[in-house]
Amino acid sequence: LLERSRGGDPVATSNALGHLKLARGRLDLAARNYAVALQYDPDNAEALLGLAVVNWRRATGAEPVRRRELLREADRTLQSIPSASIHYPVALYDRIQVALALAEVDRALVLLRRYESLSPRDGWMRALRDAVERADQS
Repeated sequence: LLERSRGGDPVATSNALGHLKLARGRLDLAARNYAVALQYDPDNAEALLGLAVVNWRRATGAEPVRRRELLREADRTLQSIPSASIHYPVALYDRIQVALALAEVDRALVLLRRYESLSPRDGWMRALRDAVERADQS
């Protein structure tokens, strides 16, 4: 990651630092780094994806109302990633997970169909489909 940032690109540097902070569980610092990347490039899909993951991770263990707010914010951020982005399939996968976390099974099913059309042979598809089906049967 840091090798990518050596060219002095502030977006690449901020994203690389954000990823490192996220991996270490330093969510506030990761969010700050992604925010810096977004100041330079407000549509940067990599930073948007990172920021969504930060909010998703913050939701873990939060009180129920705050948890819903954070998951909704993560979903809004993931929705803003354009379908032409190389990060779109990952964002769509994460949106399915967020929908399941919010107990929005119908929306998860719709998103799952969209994901299947993009990545029909994806190695994660079976586990994802199983998770959605389990939630649908609950």
